Amino acid sequence: MKISNSVLSMKWLLIGGLMLVPPLVRAQNSLDPAAQQAIDKIFSEYGHAGKPALAVAAIKGGKLVFQKVVGQANLEYKVPATADTRFHVNAQAWEFVAFAILNLEDQGKLSLSDDVRTYLPEVPDFGKKISINHLLSSTDGLYSYSGINALTGSRSKEVDQVGKIPDYIKHQKRLNFAPGEVFSVRGDTRFVLLKKIVEVVSGQSFEAYSKAQIFDPLGMVNTIFLAAPNPSLENLATPYALDGSGKYQLSQGEGNAAGMMNLYSSLRDMTTWRQHVRSHKLASKLQSPLKLDNGAPIRGMAGVSIYGQQHFGQERGIPKTFQAGSFGGYTSVFFGFPGHDMTVITLGSGGGYNGRYGMNVAYQFLPGAFPEPETIDYTKIEGVKMSPAELQKYEGKFWNAKASVASVLHMKGNVLHYNRVGGAVHNELIPLSDTVFQMKVEGDDTLLLKFVEGKHGRQMHYSVTGSDPMVFESYRPATYSKSELAQFTGSYFSKELNTSYEFEENQGVLSARNLHAGSVSFEPVHADLFHGNKAFLSGVQFVRKNGVVTGFQVMVDGVRHLEFRKLRS
Repeated sequence: MKISNSVLSMKWLLIGGLMLVPPLVRAQNSLDPAAQQAIDKIFSEYGHAGKPALAVAAIKGGKLVFQKVVGQANLEYKVPATADTRFHVNAQAWEFVAFAILNLEDQGKLSLSDDVRTYLPEVPDFGKKISINHLLSSTDGLYSYSGINALTGSRSKEVDQVGKIPDYIKHQKRLNFAPGEVFSVRGDTRFVLLKKIVEVVSGQSFEAYSKAQIFDPLGMVNTIFLAAPNPSLENLATPYALDGSGKYQLSQGEGNAAGMMNLYSSLRDMTTWRQHVRSHKLASKLQSPLKLDNGAPIRGMAGVSIYGQQHFGQERGIPKTFQAGSFGGYTSVFFGFPGHDMTVITLGSGGGYNGRYGMNVAYQFLPGAFPEPETIDYTKIEGVKMSPAELQKYEGKFWNAKASVASVLHMKGNVLHYNRVGGAVHNELIPLSDTVFQMKVEGDDTLLLKFVEGKHGRQMHYSVTGSDPMVFESYRPATYSKSELAQFTGSYFSKELNTSYEFEENQGVLSARNLHAGSVSFEPVHADLFHGNKAFLSGVQFVRKNGVVTGFQVMVDGVRHLEFRKLRS
């Protein structure tokens, strides 16, 4: 799926509490019969009581033009969902955190260029300034809290999960990178610090500030940030997930834990927010692209990131804004089409991606707006003819050091295929030229692999619908005998995390285990560099002194250079 690139129109009511929002008007459905029939068809599978809640709204020109809520807020008690049913909205919380910071800046109470230590002196002095802007742009270099939680085996359902984050930071010895120089996809600790800055500046808890300055003035009565778990929250959709037999079961997931993203809201409230954020005085700032300190826009696989913590990209040839999140059975997806002043909201409690329902609604309200088809017809792509021998030259493994991702190209029959090392999905590649291939994927995304010769051999540039490329270097895996792998075995301890891992060799495979985090298996990439089959240890660089292994560093996006020292046996 593509992530969009254009200007998100935002209309907001003045947040200073000057006026309350008028009641949400009834959706003014302007669809013709054919379009209405198309929408009815996609919602038809939700036409019985055995499905969890699903809520979709569309706003066009600032007016609610479509609203549909189906399924059950609770399957056991057959409680129907409504527009006021609450869902956990996860990543949608990021915009509210950013808005609070930008609002305080607009009031002259802080500056984005301020050193975070001005407000949070407990953040260590790393010798380089970390500004509030670095936090907003995920270029701060601090450890990812979710990455640390995964390494330690902490469970997000623990009440004090967020309370532990300042301790992680206090013990951090080295930044992942120099602030402002690198964008981290997994930079999530920043939201906890931004919330704490709001609290320091405003003198209120973030939950109280949000309620008084945002939710109450807008009449968002079903929207709340939770500072602590509250399983008795009213109007709450119960989260579910499909089991192996295709039946919905209560989602154990992350549970109803307190967390930095712990925002609950309803379709009615999210519609109110989107309606009034369109023309707020901070709209231009919220829609501005985030940049590195050198002025380069932050543009990843998801598109151009903006201060509103969304992304700009393309959807079937037109500009689109996008944000999606999931948490413990809840999923929320927002799409915006700024050129058509339209937004669609999808909230659900049945687990899995639900954005297609909102996107299908958008298609019906924007007939003829999309110059490209909903799915790519690969039979119409005129590739070049390449013999099996020519294709075989591209076989091999490729490594992206920044994200610690390993990919492999291999032949199946006479066709070249791509997949992640250890992954189950194998995608066919269509040669567009001698050096450019298009990957067959479902949907309208254009995934291209371009091969170039770099300083250290062949590079594979992986891009999605015009994104900046993710660069992979070709490699021949280092080889180790069972006896050679023994040099890496033993106990390793991180003083920063107070956590240890036991490395073992079994049948020629190196693995590591932690009582709480579980087991990870490794494959060699280069000498002393290994790729793990779990994201939190997908990159491990062993360290030597006088030729003897003395420890290793975690090398993944969000947690880099974190040291584990080998204990003497």
